[in-house]
Amino acid sequence: MNDVEWQARVDTAALYRLIALEGWDDLVGTHVSSRIPGDEHRFLLNPYGMLFEEITASSLLTIDLDGNQLTTSNYKFNRAGFTIHSAVHMNRDDAMFVIHLHTDYGVAVSCQEDGLKPLNQTAIAVYSDLAYHDYEGVATNLAERERSVEDLGAKNVMILRNPAQWPAALMPVVHGKPSSGSNGPAGTRFWRKRVALPPVRCRLILLIPVQAPPRLKHSLHAVNSSGQHYFEN
Repeated sequence: MNDVEWQARVDTAALYRLIALEGWDDLVGTHVSSRIPGDEHRFLLNPYGMLFEEITASSLLTIDLDGNQLTTSNYKFNRAGFTIHSAVHMNRDDAMFVIHLHTDYGVAVSCQEDGLKPLNQTAIAVYSDLAYHDYEGVATNLAERERSVEDLGAKNVMILRNPAQWPAALMPVVHGKPSSGSNGPAGTRFWRKRVALPPVRCRLILLIPVQAPPRLKHSLHAVNSSGQHYFEN
């Protein structure tokens, strides 16, 4: 194992621990994956059965895009997790991390017909970068990969619509080369703007009355410009 892969493992394990610390994990029901830099198109995924708070750099599994587990371990990976995450890694070379969450507020927003509404600045920050994919059942059908990445497109956050009240995915796609320090995935700036933002926005938007008054509605220009400003600064 080279230093680049080891750093990717350290950064990914840190993401798992931070998500657990925030209370955004769902026992073993969600996943964080990270692309291992290089030309081999491999990515790291959690061992199925371990809690997020138990994940370490050395326990992560290396998976290729064909679903082969390249790491010797007593654990296997979750097939639904592979379907969702491999879809993004296969089609988005810019995506270094894919984070699948079942936050309480994210699930609640996914159950609403209109999804996340741009009713205030906190919601606007991700609104123009938000995609939706209809829930198709437990994601073990590899044919769903094509449909999910088509829905995601070039956007970086996706909500799995949840009419059946099954836990939904609030899935940020994170860019950038894995690195340590303040610019790495566990760094303050990275965490605040790329990982913590979508769950927090779902939480805040649910505090607004369902029938929000017209004055809370914003123009498309305000939505797009505010979101762009947030991520560029």
